[in-house]
Amino acid sequence: MLKIKVVMFLLISSFFVGCGNGNVNVTETLGQELVTSSHVTSTVETTKTEVTIEENENTTTEVGKPEPVVTTPKPEPKPEPVVTTPKPEPKPEPVVVTPTKKIRIACVGDSITDGYGLSEGISKSYPAQMQGMLGNNYEVKNFGIFNKTLMKSGDDPYWNHSHFNASYAYKADIVVIMLGTNDTKDWNWDKVGANFIKDYKALIQTYKNLSPTPKIYIGKLVPAFGSVAGISNDRINELNDKVMQIASSENIQVIDTYGALINKEHLFQGAGNLHPNTEGTKILAQTIFNKIKQ
Repeated sequence: MLKIKVVMFLLISSFFVGCGNGNVNVTETLGQELVTSSHVTSTVETTKTEVTIEENENTTTEVGKPEPVVTTPKPEPKPEPVVTTPKPEPKPEPVVVTPTKKIRIACVGDSITDGYGLSEGISKSYPAQMQGMLGNNYEVKNFGIFNKTLMKSGDDPYWNHSHFNASYAYKADIVVIMLGTNDTKDWNWDKVGANFIKDYKALIQTYKNLSPTPKIYIGKLVPAFGSVAGISNDRINELNDKVMQIASSENIQVIDTYGALINKEHLFQGAGNLHPNTEGTKILAQTIFNKIKQ
């Protein structure tokens, strides 16, 4: 359509131009116009081609633009659910209750330790009453026996009795010794000077030989408020002085059982008022208990 319109426009323009000159040969003019038209047509074709090419190029350029890349994000993979298998709770270890080892106390002595003359018997002796004071963590054994002497040369030595062997075999943690009252009798007294300290130290050493070595206490002799077979408070005091010497040389502790009862004559009973009653043995027990628990 563009080509026909251009040719028609040129022909008409040439015609009017020729007419205007007045001498233009129409045929020639037409011929020229045709040539010109041909040239114009060619030119137009070329121009059209160029335009078309340009248009095509423009189109190509538009078409050639890369499409915007639309990236759809990949959905993040869902984490696998963590399956935790609960560990079985450990079974509690069985509680093994190991019985507490009781502290053993051996009470070595004569009839005052034994509980001689008590209306309630041995159950109210000082070892029995001290057991109640100390409680279940202690075990107190009474190895006292009537009429025994400390000296090996005495009329009835403690050394020769089964109670002595039993007290040693007991393997006590604590040993309390209270012997000597029967050594003040007339028929034993003349041997005291030569043998009492020596034999007392030997008895202490016997218990020291135990393994493990027990803690050893020695008690003073209790007061004598009467006199039987030569036993007197003067002789008691003389032996108590020797007890103090022994304790010092052996580096062991003394329990002042004499001082605990010296003003308690009303708490003594029996022949010669030599043996404490139940109340007196309670004081003995309390005095020894206090020393052990220091």
